[in-house]
Amino acid sequence: AIVHIGFVVAKHQRRFRERAPSLIAAIGTLAMAFYISVTVTVLQPLECKLHPNGRWTTKAYENVICWDPEGDGDHVIMLVVGLFALSVPVTLFAQTITVALKLPAALRNG
Repeated sequence: AIVHIGFVVAKHQRRFRERAPSLIAAIGTLAMAFYISVTVTVLQPLECKLHPNGRWTTKAYENVICWDPEGDGDHVIMLVVGLFALSVPVTLFAQTITVALKLPAALRNG
């Protein structure tokens, strides 16, 4: 945003309203990058793989055994934190859907 403000002041004689779409597009791009990285990270505890010994471990941390009630509870902690953190990308996705649904009416009404 600071770079955008400096650019608009220097190159476009402070016509912020005309340059707002470029700022919104840049923020959208950053939000999408944030969305993808957070979603992939918080879903990692759900990605388990089977080992030859018959135990399931997480793909990212092979020392964490998945769904083991007799284990040390690391997987459960990872799941709880991951599901709580999943609220961030889910909220962003819900807001994106809300804006997309309201857009046609906003365009009609001006």
